[in-house]
Amino acid sequence: IREYFRTFGWKTYYIGNSVPVSSLSGFIESLDIDLVVLSISIKTHLNNAEHIIHALKGLSIPKVPEILIGGKGISDSKEALEFLGADYYVRNITEINDLITQLELKLN
Repeated sequence: IREYFRTFGWKTYYIGNSVPVSSLSGFIESLDIDLVVLSISIKTHLNNAEHIIHALKGLSIPKVPEILIGGKGISDSKEALEFLGADYYVRNITEINDLITQLELKLN
């Protein structure tokens, strides 16, 4: 997904899953991040994703980034948007193109 966003001209940063949520606040604020993308590959990672999303939404920074989630570990949009609390959900890479267009219109 990172490379896909790059082909559309977005600046991307890979932070991996080992970065403590407490360290993300300064990183996100200093780089003025608009969107955090989470990929969940297996169901057992859903609790961790929920924790990360709630922590990101609760950051005390002027501009909290929106959250896009996808991956094989997520069953459907209800799970992604209602249970996990993400702002956007894509089932697969083919849905990214439309979402990028939608996001660019919103952000510009």
